Amino acid sequence: MGDQDADYRKDPYFQDQVQYGKFLKDLDTYSERLIQNYLQYKDFHKEYLGEIVAGVEDRIQEIRSIPSVDMDPIPEKDFYEILFSFLSSIGEKKILDSFLQKNHIYSSVIGHSDGNIGFTLYNPFSRECHLFVKQFDYTFPNLNTLIHEIGHEIDYQHFQGDMKEFNQYFYLSYYEEVISRMMERLFHRYCLQNGILVPEAKDSYASLEGFMHDFLLESYMFSLFDKEILTKGRYVDCDREELVQKIKDHFVNEEALRMFLTEAPPLDLSESYSYAYGDIISLFLTEEVEKNGMNSELMEYFYWNAKQPFSDTFIRECGFGPKNYQDLYEKEIQLIKK
Repeated sequence: MGDQDADYRKDPYFQDQVQYGKFLKDLDTYSERLIQNYLQYKDFHKEYLGEIVAGVEDRIQEIRSIPSVDMDPIPEKDFYEILFSFLSSIGEKKILDSFLQKNHIYSSVIGHSDGNIGFTLYNPFSRECHLFVKQFDYTFPNLNTLIHEIGHEIDYQHFQGDMKEFNQYFYLSYYEEVISRMMERLFHRYCLQNGILVPEAKDSYASLEGFMHDFLLESYMFSLFDKEILTKGRYVDCDREELVQKIKDHFVNEEALRMFLTEAPPLDLSESYSYAYGDIISLFLTEEVEKNGMNSELMEYFYWNAKQPFSDTFIRECGFGPKNYQDLYEKEIQLIKK
């Protein structure tokens, strides 16, 4: 959490180098399982994400003109009143009370990774959760970041299973960002519908849509890579121009594709799909919570499916198809423009 380098040793945690090597081997096993599951549903991802990306790109231009505003400090009292009133509106006020009583919300000098502005640490043995916000201050972006991280705790609270199932969820699921993304959507809608910091909420909402579009597009690109690139992880360090040449026939504007890949950070399949499906499923669940609350049958069904390996069955049987997504996305765009 400080601004100085921290020195640590593996020995107290892994006993010796042999145990550490075993740990790394176990991680490799999860990586292999992730890729094998991905390849099993690769054709589904390609068709599904391709339709969604096309629909999003038809509409997202309408909010790119939303004016940016200065995110001025919010009085501390107002900051917490907004936070409490929002969480109370969805029946989750107690979770914030718990964090504040335990002093489990922290300001960190740096993020968990480059570009990261918040992160959550969760101990599956004690079930304790700690939230971190980079350079925490009382502004709208940090209010939204805090709500995003609270979403992870809500998600973990609903997790029922042993350590094997938790590791499967943590390393193999595409749904780890769903509840956090849902919380962000619910919060922005709450602000717009109640006249709270409207210019800031519109600016932030539009920015989030752009951020999620990039993950949707990136995930669609993954579905176009051949098996060798995926299984050997060559997308991580191979020349970006090579990737462009392999998938350019699927895009109208080759130069735009080249620019996107050139400017993109290191590609990570797990992260891309966590945020892409986090965006997709969260849009449906946001509508569900607004209609039926946080503890509806569909929400419980999601929590059960979240810890299972990916299967298109869940998406199909819940009606989370591209056309339904596009209808809800259009509704969201109109709300931001209003």
